[in-house]
Amino acid sequence: MRGELPTEREAHLLELAMKSGMDQQFVNAGVCAARFTASAFPDSPIPGIASGMLATGSVTGSPQEAAEMLYSALARKHERGGRRNAARDAAHSWLARRGYVPGFGHPIHKRAEPRAQVLRRLALHAGGWGEAGAMLDAIGAELARVKRRRLPLNLAGGIAAVLVDVGWHPLEIGALGALGYGPALLAHVVEEIREGVPLRIIPEALGASYAGPSERHLPAQFRRRSGVGQLEPGEAGCRSTQSSRCAYGRVPS
Repeated sequence: MRGELPTEREAHLLELAMKSGMDQQFVNAGVCAARFTASAFPDSPIPGIASGMLATGSVTGSPQEAAEMLYSALARKHERGGRRNAARDAAHSWLARRGYVPGFGHPIHKRAEPRAQVLRRLALHAGGWGEAGAMLDAIGAELARVKRRRLPLNLAGGIAAVLVDVGWHPLEIGALGALGYGPALLAHVVEEIREGVPLRIIPEALGASYAGPSERHLPAQFRRRSGVGQLEPGEAGCRSTQSSRCAYGRVPS
């Protein structure tokens, strides 16, 4: 990818980042995308894995945004009079533009994300939590001051800090984050093909409830024009995207 042999430190840190993307059940949107595709196309694991990678982005664990933020903050460190001021600018800029700061927060782990903590600890041990890692820590401290509570470092932020410190480009870092999650997607997809129910449906317990207009029937003149006879009670009720099929003569609301 870079045309050069890595140093021992660079190879170790890249391997560390690529091994850190362990599975988190159905929390990650990529897992759901991968399993849904595999349930509809069980002939090969490739489409499911590809779907899972396509569902990796700024909201679903990509380290690319965090890497962009770190490069920008590091470039402004000297002109802003040090790390603390540059970190303050970065935190406030992202909060103003996006309402969040990449690299922090997790939907389940509110105090500390285990994967990110292990990655940070091992990177520190290998001398890989350098200027980018220190900048990320400073941004997290400013974010905690603004929010009046500490948001945990997440895995995307940890991967970004490690790979920025060894000189990877944000585009490469975003791609490496997706590739690192590939083995977890492989495990999900193969399990779905072997043991899953074909054509997986989102259960209502996960929030797949209908929220559109109430059920209603077509006016008589439209039924006569289309050749559809008098609808029986309930026949106009195919209104949710959860419905696997609508019988002929039934209409979605």
